Amino acid sequence: MNKIIYLIGTPIGNLDDITIRALKTLETSEAIFAESIRSITTLLKHHNINYDRNRIFLYDEKKVKFKHIQDTLLKYKQISYVSDAGLPVFMDPGNKFLRFAQENFYQIKVIPGISSLGVALVYAGINEPFYFAGFPPRENYLRIPFLQKLDQFDVVLLYESPFRNRKLLEELKKYSKESWECFIFLNLTLDEEKVIHCNLKEVNEYFNQIEKMPAVFILKKIKKKR
Repeated sequence: MNKIIYLIGTPIGNLDDITIRALKTLETSEAIFAESIRSITTLLKHHNINYDRNRIFLYDEKKVKFKHIQDTLLKYKQISYVSDAGLPVFMDPGNKFLRFAQENFYQIKVIPGISSLGVALVYAGINEPFYFAGFPPRENYLRIPFLQKLDQFDVVLLYESPFRNRKLLEELKKYSKESWECFIFLNLTLDEEKVIHCNLKEVNEYFNQIEKMPAVFILKKIKKKR
């Protein structure tokens, strides 16, 4: 049997947003390593997969050092890894699994899944080049220059922690010298999903709708008519 580590995309909200291939791979893997035990067990239960919980292992980078799980990993030849939501590695843990696979002669297979980036771009009608800024730094001495440099791009996509959604919008309004069309996507794919579309200058009017929930932000520069 070939040694394989599967990096599997999981739902960002709605538990039905997962491929049949991903579910089959999870069901047949010898072991599952997950950023959140609660999330993966909820997903498996939702899809009626009775998986041995003794073969589900926690790998949360904030709680578990990778060297502490390496001996357990080496016991298995068919391994699945899932982050809390979305695609591993892309703005999520997973890089250490890639390196481990390369160093220990495992094959890597990526099982694709939903991404909030793609969903947000479709909602905003973006089919042109864009700058993916990721998460802004938390430290002000890095954060302010980071936000100021966004003015050089025509379309920008950002992520932010739910607890700093409003702060990000206030800072964008304060530090940007450009006029922006602003899209704010909250709880994507869930029944309580919200899409706010406004001018960045008017964003204060929507603050009561911007709760502490997962968000994606898209800024599109409003170009002056000649």
